[in-house]
Amino acid sequence: MIQIKAKDYISEGFSYSDGEVIQSAVDQILDKGESVAIDFSNIDSYTALFFKIALIRHLGSMTPDEYESKIKVENLSELGNLVYNQCYRTAVKFYRLTPEEQEIHTQCIREMMEDLGVSE
Repeated sequence: MIQIKAKDYISEGFSYSDGEVIQSAVDQILDKGESVAIDFSNIDSYTALFFKIALIRHLGSMTPDEYESKIKVENLSELGNLVYNQCYRTAVKFYRLTPEEQEIHTQCIREMMEDLGVSE
């Protein structure tokens, strides 16, 4: 397992672009057939968006068991742990749906966002 320190790449786990930076580092390791541990020491700010982009989207291409054997998160703050675990549980539920159910779910969210005046 190859360990990376998130702090070497980002200062906080806050934005879409922060997520892309970590995702790229993780993908480079996974593409080599290796597993990765991401050490989040000294990072205190996190958003669900960050985790979804950086890590959780991998659940779309692997089972939860595969994900857990290939991707480990370490040293998250209390807030980081809470946000990460909520994102993970939500994603597992979503990816267990059939493609048709996923589409219905996604469409419902789009409609709610539209009703609220929020763009994607």
